[in-house]
Amino acid sequence: MSIDTLIALCDYMPPADHNLIRQAHAFASMHHANQTRHSGDPYTVHLEQVAIILAKLHQHPTIIVASLLHDILEDTTCTDAAIQEGFGDTVLALVKGVTKLARINFPSSSEQQAENFRRLFMAMANDIRVIIIKLADRLHNMRTIHHLRPDKQRRIAKETLEIYAPLAHRLGMGSIKWELEDGAFSVLHRDDFVHIKSLISEKRHEREAIVDTMCQTVRDLMHEAGIEADVSGRPKHFYSIYKKIKVNKIEFSQLFDLYGIRIITDTVSHCYHILGMIHTNYKPVEGRIKDYIALPKSNMYQSLHTTVIGSKGHRIEIQIRTQEMHTVAEHGIAAHWMYKQKKKVSKNAMDLVWLNHILEESPDQFIENLKSNLYNDDVFIFTPKGDVIALPKGATILDAAFKIHTDVGLRFKAGIVNGRIVPIQYVLVNGDQIDIHQRRNPQPNLGWLDIVTTRFAKAKIKSFFKRQDAELRLHLGETTFKKILLKYGFIQTKKQDIAPFLERIQAKTNYRSPADIFIAISNKELSDDLVVKACKDDPLDVTDFLHKSSAKRMDRPLILVDGETDIETHIAQCCQPLPGDPILGYITRGFGVAIHHRHCRTVLKHKDMSRMTAASWTYHHQDVYATDIELTVIDRPHLLKDILQELSASRINISKAATTLYKNGRAKIFLTCDIGQLDEYIHIKQRLLRFEDIVDIRRNSSVGES
Repeated sequence: MSIDTLIALCDYMPPADHNLIRQAHAFASMHHANQTRHSGDPYTVHLEQVAIILAKLHQHPTIIVASLLHDILEDTTCTDAAIQEGFGDTVLALVKGVTKLARINFPSSSEQQAENFRRLFMAMANDIRVIIIKLADRLHNMRTIHHLRPDKQRRIAKETLEIYAPLAHRLGMGSIKWELEDGAFSVLHRDDFVHIKSLISEKRHEREAIVDTMCQTVRDLMHEAGIEADVSGRPKHFYSIYKKIKVNKIEFSQLFDLYGIRIITDTVSHCYHILGMIHTNYKPVEGRIKDYIALPKSNMYQSLHTTVIGSKGHRIEIQIRTQEMHTVAEHGIAAHWMYKQKKKVSKNAMDLVWLNHILEESPDQFIENLKSNLYNDDVFIFTPKGDVIALPKGATILDAAFKIHTDVGLRFKAGIVNGRIVPIQYVLVNGDQIDIHQRRNPQPNLGWLDIVTTRFAKAKIKSFFKRQDAELRLHLGETTFKKILLKYGFIQTKKQDIAPFLERIQAKTNYRSPADIFIAISNKELSDDLVVKACKDDPLDVTDFLHKSSAKRMDRPLILVDGETDIETHIAQCCQPLPGDPILGYITRGFGVAIHHRHCRTVLKHKDMSRMTAASWTYHHQDVYATDIELTVIDRPHLLKDILQELSASRINISKAATTLYKNGRAKIFLTCDIGQLDEYIHIKQRLLRFEDIVDIRRNSSVGES
C-alpha cells in the first residue's frame, strides 16, 4: 500500500507523527470514497503520491498531513470545522490556501484563473508551505497527464510551463522545476521532445566517455590534495536544451553544456580550493566564471560555476558546491526543514520581495505581471558603502537609484558604474559598483518611464507627476471658476470673495472641498452650466413667492353651452382657456363637456365634428384659474427672483416655478400662475417683456399665440 511506503519515507519523524499521518490518510479516504482519477485509480492514490513527493523532501509532518487533505474542501462535502477539529488551525489554513476558488461568478475563464492564482499567492505570502504543497500536487498531475483529453493536457501543460515551473525556479526547487518543464515540453512540443531525446541517445556513449574521463581526472586531483569530494556527471534536461537551440539558433552539436560535471565537497574553503586546481590544470573560458557562493541568487542558490576546455578541446561546464548548497539547489525553500526542522518557515527565509510586487499589481494585469516577475532573474550590485542591492535582470542605473531611496531616484543627475559615468539607460550586470550623483531638487521627466524597468520605480515617477499635475489642475480650476463667476455676473472682480459660491456648489453636489471642485472644473467633469446653476440663489429663496392655497379657484365656471348654464363642464388642461378667450365645447363620454380654446390644436385634431358644441362665457368675473406660462430667457444671475418679485407686485399668485438651462446661454422658465381673465394675462405679459433678458412669453403650448 502507498500509505506504508509513505510512512517508511517518514522515518525522519517521531512515531507519534506517523500516527497523525495515518489518521489524515484514513480521514481523506473516507471523504474521497468512491472517487476515482481519470486513470481509473482511486482518488487517494493521488493524495498519497503528493505526500510521498513531500516526504522525499523531508518535509514537516504538518505539511504531509495537509497534502493528504489538500483536495478535501474542493471535491467533497467535508467542512472547515471538521478539519479544524481533527487536525488543528494550521492544517486547515494550509488546506484552504491550496484550495482553488469555486468555479462560479466569474465573467471569463481568464478572470477565474487570475483570481485563483491571486488567492494562491496571497496564501503563499502568509505561509510559504502552501506553494510547496501546490507544487507537489502539480508535479504528480504532470506525471499522470497522459490520462487526460489532449486539449486539457495542453491547457495544464501551458499553465505549468508559464507559472508553476518558473515559480519552482523562484523558490529554488530545481529538481521539481526541471521535471515540470520536461513534462510540459513533452506535451506542448511532442515532436521536438522526441527529436532531442533521440539526439541525446545517439551521442550518449561519446558524451559519457568525455564526462567520465574528466570526472576521473578531477577525482585524482582531489585525492592528491586530500579533499573529500563527490564528482559526477550532471543530468541533461530536454527543455533546457530545446530553449538554447531555439534562442541561440544553433545546432545540437554546438551545445557545449551537454558536457557537465558537478563537484560536491564538505566546506566552502574547499570549493574555492577546487576551483583553483581546476583552473590550474584546465584553461578557463573567459566570462564563464560565476561566484554564486559570495553572491547567492534570490532563490538561495549557491555554487561556483566555471567552463573549461577539456583534454580533447571540448568545453565542459563545472559546478562546485557543498552538500548543503546542493540540497538547497535541488529543493530550495523546501530544504529549510532538512537543516532547521522548524514548524514554520519564515517568509524571510529567502528574498520574497518579488512576491509582494506581484500582489501589489492591479488584478486586470495580474497574470502578465506574474509571468514577468517569475521569469526575471536578479542581478546583484554594490553601493559605495559595500551594501548589496538585488534588482531584476534588465534593471537600469535609474532603477538602482530608486531602489536606494525614492528621493535619490527623483533627484538623479548622473550614474557612476565601476568608476565611469554611464548613460541613464545603462543596464546593470552582476558585480557592478554604483554611485549616484544627485540634483538639489527633483527634476524627473516622463521619459524616465521608458527607461526604468521595475514596478517600484515606475510607481514613484507616476506618483511625482500626479502630485505636480494635481497642483497645476487646482490652479487652473480656480482660475476657470473665477472666469465663470465674472462672465455670468456673480462677481465683479477677480479679487472678490468666491467662498459663498463654493459653499453653494458643495451644498448641491457631491464635491466636499474647494480643491475637489477646482479639479473637477479643470477636468471638465463640472461644466460651466452646472457651475452657474449651482451658484444661483437657492430655490428656497423663492418659496415666499409660491402660494399654493391663497387663490380661490372655481371648479365649475359659469359657461353657456348651447345657451344652457346647468350642463356639467370642465376647463381642458391642454389649452387652459381664460374668461375672454374664444371657446368651444367638446362632448366627452362620462365627463361632461370639456371647454377648449377655439384654436386649441388638440381639439382641432378630432375629426368627429358632431361632438363639437358652441360655448361662451356668461360674464367676466374675478375667479382665478391655474394657468401655465412658459418664458424663454437669456440666463443671468437672479433673473428668476426678479420675475417672481414683479409678479408678486402685480398681486399674481404663483403655485409652481421651474427652470431648464441650455448650453447656448438661454433658459426656459415654467410658471403656474393664478389668473382671473385674459386681460390680466396680457397685462402681466407686457410688464414681464420689459425685462431685456426675457425673449418670449407663451401660455400653454397647445394654444397658438401671435
